[in-house]
This record gives sequence, C-alpha cells and structure tokens, in this order.
Amino acid sequence: MPRKPILSRPLDFIYLIFFFTHIPVMLCVDLTPLYPSFVHTTFPFLNQIRAWYVATYRDRFFIEPPIWFRMFIWMEATLHIPLSAWMVGGLWKGLCLFFFFCLFVGVL
Repeated sequence: MPRKPILSRPLDFIYLIFFFTHIPVMLCVDLTPLYPSFVHTTFPFLNQIRAWYVATYRDRFFIEPPIWFRMFIWMEATLHIPLSAWMVGGLWKGLCLFFFFCLFVGVL
C-alpha cells in the first residue's frame, strides 16, 4: 500500500511542524547550559537568543532554575531530541509512529 503524502495527512503535518520547530528551540534555548564555554564564544547568538527568551517570557525556570531543572535539561538532550528527530523522519515517511511515541513517553 503506497504511503500518502504529508500534505494529505493534516494531523501528521501539524505534528511534523511541531517536532521540526521544537528541535532548534531546544538546541538554541533549552540546552545551552550544557554546552562547553567554547560553544558560547564561537556561537554568541545562542546566548542572545536565550537572553531574549528570558527577557520576553520571564520564564522562572530559566531565571532561577530549581535544583532538579538541570536533570530536566539532560532528559531533553538524551530523550526529547532523539525522539523528536525520530518523529520528524517517521511522520515525513508516513509511518505510524505517534502511538509508539506516546506509549514510550507514557512509560517514562
């Protein structure tokens, strides 16, 4: 059975947009505290984007992060980024992965 194009699957297209846009947000805002100092000096826009985010949205987890928040960032780096990339590929190819993604995340 041939797979349908992504534009003919509106819900999958919405999920694709979410995961596709969420990956750069995580890389440029959420995960920057994990980067070594040379990354911050080589790519100063990362600090600027994060500073803009904090100033605009006043996210208390970025202003004064709780002690557990660093573990949350590591979870994003080790689980959310790979799963999001997997979802982008699967949704683009027309594979039915969303159920498995929800099941996997629900087990965690």
